[in-house]
Amino acid sequence: MLTSVGLAARPGLSVWGVRCADDHTGWSAPEVREDYRLVLVRRGRFRRHTGVAVDLEPAVGYLGAPGEEERFAHPAGGDECTSVTLSPALGARLAGGSRPAVYVDARVELAHRRVLAAGADIDYALVEAMLGLLALATAGAPAPGRTPARP
Repeated sequence: MLTSVGLAARPGLSVWGVRCADDHTGWSAPEVREDYRLVLVRRGRFRRHTGVAVDLEPAVGYLGAPGEEERFAHPAGGDECTSVTLSPALGARLAGGSRPAVYVDARVELAHRRVLAAGADIDYALVEAMLGLLALATAGAPAPGRTPARP
């Protein structure tokens, strides 16, 4: 069972707290979303398949793009995530498309926590924290298992 709670909404972006209580170990039916999104795991783990299977947990998130077919599996039970939905213009500029995995290092995790701590101050603190999070998460840090390009 998937539940979402809107944490903040502004033109160009919205932040959602998502909890999934699924316990299916096999892949779900295919889903196609029509938005750009950054998903960061706060607790638990799950798998996402978009042509390649990726294990997602608090150190690995993902950038999703419109039109990609996704399947999910929850071999370890449920999870809790933060999902940031971006407008098409902002998503295309920042994300540049889908990435099956985004490495969540200490800087990205701190920025994620700042977004969650922004609370009711969505006109200033949330937007400020969100810009920092998006800049770090979309900067192109290699995901686990990827080798960074050599200059």
